[in-house]
Amino acid sequence: MKKAEIILVSISGLTLVLMALWVPVAIFFILAMASLSVLYLVFSFALLPGRALSQSANIKAAPVSKGRLIGSIGAGFVFSMVVIGLMFGFMRWPGWPGMLLPTVLPLVLIAIISFIKISKAKDDFYKKMLIRVAVLGALTALFLTVPYFWLDLKYRDFPEYRAAVKAADAQPEDKALQQKEQEEYNRIFPMQE
Repeated sequence: MKKAEIILVSISGLTLVLMALWVPVAIFFILAMASLSVLYLVFSFALLPGRALSQSANIKAAPVSKGRLIGSIGAGFVFSMVVIGLMFGFMRWPGWPGMLLPTVLPLVLIAIISFIKISKAKDDFYKKMLIRVAVLGALTALFLTVPYFWLDLKYRDFPEYRAAVKAADAQPEDKALQQKEQEEYNRIFPMQE
C-alpha cells in the first residue's frame, strides 16, 4: 500500500509539472489520481502499522484498537474525497469546490487528533497520518483560497483566455461569456479539420 501510494503520488506530481509545461499527459494524471483515490477509499485499513495486504491468514498481526481502525477507514474516505476534488480542480471540471469544502473540517479533526496522539506518545502511524493531512490540506487550502492559481500558472501566456474564464465563472448563466471563453480556448487549441 505504501509503495503504491508513493508511486501514484509521484506520477501525479510529475504529470502536473508536465501539464504545466504543455505536455499532453492529462490522461496519466487522471488515472493516477483516480487510482490514488480508490487506494485510499478501499485499502485505508492497510495504512495501519503491521497490516499488509500480503500477510496471510496464518501470520498474526499486532492487535489494533477499534478506534484506530475506524479512524483509519474514516481518514481514507476523507483523503479519497480530497484527491478527487483536487483532480477536478486541476482539470478545471465543474464541482470541485463542492468536493473540497466538506473535507476541510474532517481534515482539521484528523490533524488535531493526530497531533494529540503524537504529543502523548511518539506513534509513527499518527506522524504519517499528519504528513498526509498536511499535504492534502495545503493543496485544499490553496485551491479554496486562490481558485485560479492553476489556471494562471498553466495559461500564463494567454491572458485573454484567463480573463474569459474568470468572467464566465463569475456569471455562469451568461451564454455570451461562455461562448467568449470557448472562442479564446479555440485560439489556443485550434480545431483540426
